[in-house]
Amino acid sequence: MDAFPFTEEEWEAVREAARGVITATKAEDPDLRAARFADLQSVLHWLRGRHGDHPTLLETEADFSTSPSDAAGLYRRAEREAAARGLPVLSIRLALARVMVDLGEPDAAREALLACREELTFASERHCETWTRLFTACEGQVEASVG
Repeated sequence: MDAFPFTEEEWEAVREAARGVITATKAEDPDLRAARFADLQSVLHWLRGRHGDHPTLLETEADFSTSPSDAAGLYRRAEREAAARGLPVLSIRLALARVMVDLGEPDAAREALLACREELTFASERHCETWTRLFTACEGQVEASVG
């Protein structure tokens, strides 16, 4: 599986649908946001029909989901799909860890972070900072639950 098999036209459809979600979110209109998210999901579904369960599509849907549990499930699917195909998983695991911290599940977050340590060698400074911030948050949640 290609790391990014989508044509410019296909990915522009994703960008356009994502912009609709962002605009509705900024407008603080939950009904409009739900409608635009449904549009994004339709585009992603169409692309999954063409390219299969590509990790980028699953990760994108998770990124825009308002349900942390739905997002976690999508990130886990994206992680499995990427790992099975030898594709990078760092951004997926960082996003999964963030959701797990938000859900108050520091052990699951820590597990996701530890699973991507090897990729940090080649990661951007921003990704490394995110990893450190999330790992610190995990440790803080564990200490708070013990104390």
